[in-house]
Amino acid sequence: MVRNFFKNIRFLSFAEIVLKLKFLVVIPVLTRYFGTINYGAWSQVGVLATTLIPFLVMGTDSAIVRYLPGEEEGKKKRFFSAWFIFLSVVFILVCAVLCFFRSGIASLFFGNSVQLEGLIPLAAATLFINMLLNTERIWFRVNNDARTYSFIAISQSALGVIAILVALFTKAGLYRIVLYGIMADFIVSVWVLAKIWKTYGMSVPNFSILPSLLKYGIPLVPAGFAIWALNYMDRFFLIKYASLAAVGIYSLAYSLGYALIQIIVNPIWAMYPNCASELYNTKDMATLQKLFDYSVKLILFIMLPFIVMALVLGRQILALVATTEFMSGAPVIAIVACGYLFLMLSSYYEVSLGLAHKQYLSTVSAVAACVINFFLNIILVPKYAILGAAFATFLSFLSQLLMSYMFEKRRAMILKTDVRFVMRISAVSVVTGLVAYGLMLCVNGPGAFQGVFVVISSTMVYLGVALLFKVINIDFVKSAVIFLKESF
Repeated sequence: MVRNFFKNIRFLSFAEIVLKLKFLVVIPVLTRYFGTINYGAWSQVGVLATTLIPFLVMGTDSAIVRYLPGEEEGKKKRFFSAWFIFLSVVFILVCAVLCFFRSGIASLFFGNSVQLEGLIPLAAATLFINMLLNTERIWFRVNNDARTYSFIAISQSALGVIAILVALFTKAGLYRIVLYGIMADFIVSVWVLAKIWKTYGMSVPNFSILPSLLKYGIPLVPAGFAIWALNYMDRFFLIKYASLAAVGIYSLAYSLGYALIQIIVNPIWAMYPNCASELYNTKDMATLQKLFDYSVKLILFIMLPFIVMALVLGRQILALVATTEFMSGAPVIAIVACGYLFLMLSSYYEVSLGLAHKQYLSTVSAVAACVINFFLNIILVPKYAILGAAFATFLSFLSQLLMSYMFEKRRAMILKTDVRFVMRISAVSVVTGLVAYGLMLCVNGPGAFQGVFVVISSTMVYLGVALLFKVINIDFVKSAVIFLKESF
């Protein structure tokens, strides 16, 4: 199980790299084409498209991943079909309501830009198609099919790039660019649905699973909304206390910080919940602990130096994808990336709470973090604008991690955490950051040369210090190389 889990990472990592290549192709074009205000409006469409998801899904996505792994194939298909139909009906009804009340919703998400009201129906369409793609991807997660799961992401990315480039080539405005993106995602969702139908066949839905899904999922609804609020609440404060242009600058830097998580953490995390459920259901606790240890240590070992580099090289990173008017967002990249690292680590403990049917404690930690985030935004955003919003996100996710860890340790008691490794790898990362900052001050030259030199030198320092302080050892490096050769 552990070896297959890490073999799947190659497909997921490749998919995330392709997705980020889309980001590197599209974002520089859009930031120059739109400017800060229209880029802010474009990003707000994505925010609106995710606003209602926690309420509409009602935590049933987590329930599906908890109950279906290991089930008999026919039963799995019947239960999944019922869940898919149920969500489709709910989302269609809500999208109709969004279109009817579009005026009030537009003022909430776009401030005084009433002329952007026409984006609301497009955001509703985006919401529905996101639901289709997310539920379809969950089917492949449940079946531990990382290859197809990754191919869906790659296909969505490729068509998305084509759609945006076509729109820009034809000198389309904001509305048509959003519309073309929706059309591209719709094509992918129809293709994936056809593939599921062809590969696994049709199945009569068994709606008897819905009460169990709702019973498990509804306690998670406040958590889902709280996570959404933690992700996007800061935009509303920026609109109120700053401007739509500030939202554009913040959204770009935020996206770059989150991109680090998507490339490094998401491939390792994506299949963990269903693998953990299967191991727990079969009482293989030793393998579950091993899976937790390997994946979390790998995340920390790779992710922490990336955050350090983002902190030191923030302006150089932004210069690659945007104009100078976006440069004030440079510190946000590392702050947000670190915050999301806390969020992803807390997710491991929340999976364990779900396995022990203590998922309501995940809701407690998420809601508490959301309340903390709300007050931090009130305090920090009016005075510090985008930096205040970034630190509010960072501190809120840290509080969620600490609460989730304590709840799992006291109530679920499934996992054991190597706290010493966490402290040692963090100390090594701090040393690496100081070296990188010193090199930035001492080395002169073109921005690209300076950045590459700092990254290479700091990486060597990081590995050297990690070996010196026995955070890793030569046997670990040799085993990692052998493992990678066998896996790939």
